[in-house]
Amino acid sequence: MTRRTLEDLRAVAPRFTIRNMLEAVALLAGEKPVLRLVLGGSDISNARAVFEGLGLAVELSPWVLRTAYSTSLGDTYTLREHADADDSRDRVVMVAKGAALARRALSAETDDDPNNELGLLFGYPRCCVAAYERISSAHDWLANSLAATALDATCLADANRIATLFSEDWIGFDYFPCSLACRETERIARTVARLGRMAGFDDLIDRAEAAMGAPILLRRGVVLQLREASYVGGTVRCPLAGARLHAWTIDGDADNDPAWDADTVEASEGQIRFLANGRPVATATTTRTSDRLVVFT
Repeated sequence: MTRRTLEDLRAVAPRFTIRNMLEAVALLAGEKPVLRLVLGGSDISNARAVFEGLGLAVELSPWVLRTAYSTSLGDTYTLREHADADDSRDRVVMVAKGAALARRALSAETDDDPNNELGLLFGYPRCCVAAYERISSAHDWLANSLAATALDATCLADANRIATLFSEDWIGFDYFPCSLACRETERIARTVARLGRMAGFDDLIDRAEAAMGAPILLRRGVVLQLREASYVGGTVRCPLAGARLHAWTIDGDADNDPAWDADTVEASEGQIRFLANGRPVATATTTRTSDRLVVFT
């Protein structure tokens, strides 16, 4: 019943995403205090009808949102603007089990929020809420997360938000993990996966788990999602065939990188090597935010 209801909402409000559906499941189960959505026009009334039909309270911001800047990662950051009653632009929609809690979240969004109450109302980990403060137009969430992930860290598939650069597949709440080794993010993802399966979303969970477990390669400001990884001794090796690319902060001479002629990438002992037919064509020293092959557990 819940899946059909949420899918019906997604059909009439396309900006209500797959991850929003899973967040809504967590909200209904009491594992998430408040769900924040950004919707405009008729999507707002459609969402209100569905959520109120599920017994949830819906509070709408009296302001609208204006884009402040967007990033190469596809994220948009906004500013609040005064709105007339019939303004159809995007608004913040807070959904909770009680109207008081939804109103509290709206109030926290307009306050300075020195105690980071808003992120906690959304169920985000304290470590990730604090890390969010370091994100800016000059320092995006990917740089933030990679810089906080030690080269010898155990990277968790459940904290692999990078996977969302290639598809909508994500298990968890809609925030940026502080690092690829965040155990609190792992805990949330496992809770959401369990609840999602109980609600009949097995296919979405299976697909997301596969996407989030795929290795990630960083090279010359390009992010690549690879298909698989294997281990030979202390060396991790990944084929490059079928890789999916996302332009992040591309270096000016990236097009001429000999690494693009490779068919395999491998990493060990702080070095990353690109091979073509078994012969090296490029090598580099691994760093946290570039020339890095990330595999997940």
